[in-house]
Amino acid sequence: KERKRERENASSLIPTVIMENEPNEQEYYTANDGASEDDSDMDDFESLVHLQRKLSKINLGGQDQDKSVEAKKPSTPSGPVGVDSELVVLDDDDDSTDEEEEGKGSAPEVNAPAAKLIDDVEGEEGQGWMAVKPYIGALKEPTNAPTNNPRLPKQTLEVEWVYGYRGHDSRDNLSLDKRGRVIYPMAGFVLALDYENGAQEQFQGHTDDVLCLCKHPLNSDIVATGQVATISMSGKSQHPHICVTNVSTGDIIRLPSLHRRAVRCVAFSPDGKYLASVGADGSNTIIVWDWSRRRMIAEAKGDTNTIYCIEWMPLKTKAKGGYQFSTTGKRHVFFWTFTPPSGAGKKGGLKKKRAKSGKYGIKTFFCHKYVGSPTGSMPRMVAGTRDGSILLFDIEKGSAIRAALKVHKGPIFAISPLPTGGIATGGKDGYVRFLDNRWKEKATKVKFLGKVRSLLPVEKENSASRGYPALIVGTSHGRVYELPINMSTTPSKPRVLISGHFEGELWGLDVTDGPEFYTCGEDDEIIQWSLAHQAHLPVKVMPLGEAAPADARKGKTTTRSPRRLLGASTLSRMPSFRCGRAVVLSKQLGHIAIGRNDGCVVVMDAKTFKPLMKQPINLNSYSKVLYMCH
Repeated sequence: KERKRERENASSLIPTVIMENEPNEQEYYTANDGASEDDSDMDDFESLVHLQRKLSKINLGGQDQDKSVEAKKPSTPSGPVGVDSELVVLDDDDDSTDEEEEGKGSAPEVNAPAAKLIDDVEGEEGQGWMAVKPYIGALKEPTNAPTNNPRLPKQTLEVEWVYGYRGHDSRDNLSLDKRGRVIYPMAGFVLALDYENGAQEQFQGHTDDVLCLCKHPLNSDIVATGQVATISMSGKSQHPHICVTNVSTGDIIRLPSLHRRAVRCVAFSPDGKYLASVGADGSNTIIVWDWSRRRMIAEAKGDTNTIYCIEWMPLKTKAKGGYQFSTTGKRHVFFWTFTPPSGAGKKGGLKKKRAKSGKYGIKTFFCHKYVGSPTGSMPRMVAGTRDGSILLFDIEKGSAIRAALKVHKGPIFAISPLPTGGIATGGKDGYVRFLDNRWKEKATKVKFLGKVRSLLPVEKENSASRGYPALIVGTSHGRVYELPINMSTTPSKPRVLISGHFEGELWGLDVTDGPEFYTCGEDDEIIQWSLAHQAHLPVKVMPLGEAAPADARKGKTTTRSPRRLLGASTLSRMPSFRCGRAVVLSKQLGHIAIGRNDGCVVVMDAKTFKPLMKQPINLNSYSKVLYMCH
């Protein structure tokens, strides 16, 4: 009976979450911690795991405690339920195999590695889910530890400049405001860069990394941004939220935290009244907001497969008096119809219809945009696929009617209509290619460092001030470029606007007694910076993995290394000999020493950044304590 009662009350084990300083929060949250009826089976699985642990502690009158309730894991899990951004598969477009098997049904979702499985589920005290930390067993509490002082210090710090741009796992996240400043995300900031005058303004409405950004269609000073979930300083779980920021006035509207894990993408309706967002939960839940009133007015399951992009149609559907938007993602395209609420306190409606790819087969789409129709009636949708092709969809027919095959080698991540006519595309191959209105590829193409993630055409008023049309390009290597374009001539050389680290975590920092400082991280880069540089761009960038790694276990040197060979746990996809952990400059000797994640130290010339030794110094023969402390 006790087991039965616990099983029936399993859903009540998750407490209600109420955010402070937000009106009418009760209408947004339920007893299931903000989860709707559309949540995946994994939530039930976590509740059963918690129930099993509770029952294992109950003495049931001589019964074997090991015969507790058995929690069965769903056959097709939707992914781990966690609040730490490390647990969220934010972007799976960099799988080891670029080409997936198309046209043979749905592919399973990418599962998190074993090191990221859930160790603790949420209990009565509201403690958030935490990832397994393999180093916990090796850590010991120090003797005579100082007493923690929870009071804030009298001194404060103000952010003067934020370096870099988030492009390694985010797309279509660039915008221009009315003053021509570039609006972009980095870490937990929304940034406005006046690169002509070397000025930057920061907006801090988020509590963790910002993943997506979109611009208001009528007021370019207003942008919406979404973030990943996080854990507060008190250890409580905090679901992700969306901020609508006016970069001219600094006003920030924070929407209620109704999504789980992360907010993948956001988009304003063509009249700017509504905002649509896609969550990273198991159902990729879609929410439509009346953002000015901070109210959710419609909600629906997106798809069990990942949604990568959402766009509203430029025109209103007059026949039904509603709006239309589309979502594209892993092996699907959906056209949605949104009906606004009929009155105060009521919710709107969401209906979806799957588009047909026809003879082109089932594809995975990473991006799409709307372009004009030759007849001037309903617009058409162009979408970029994983195999480098572009498909044109007729909205009225709900099917693909044309294709340009193999425009890129590998996935297409960005598509943008051009003010000069035609479209520009960017892909994993690092190229920006141009197609005219007849979908004939121009001979002009531009190669960038890294994968092209975002393309933003400069609007007419900003083009006039420059004297030329331009394209703002964001790449996966943390760079943003300005590319002057003229379809009749070869584009000029792109100008770097933003640069910084991009992959994994930033570990190494050495500040000199002058304006220079040095950084290294898990992205295979050593960067020399200068505080005297007006645009805060790198003075010098060199790859960390130029020196071959030493394989201590085999006693030989290899130019290729398995991921994490001899290295500690890392979030980077780089091999361990390309992950920097420490950097220090010796001005007297003119040398730079870099400690790597494979347990080796490389010494380089400070002027040329060239290795001074044929082999790095291998410290793996010493104790692990020495290696970890170093």
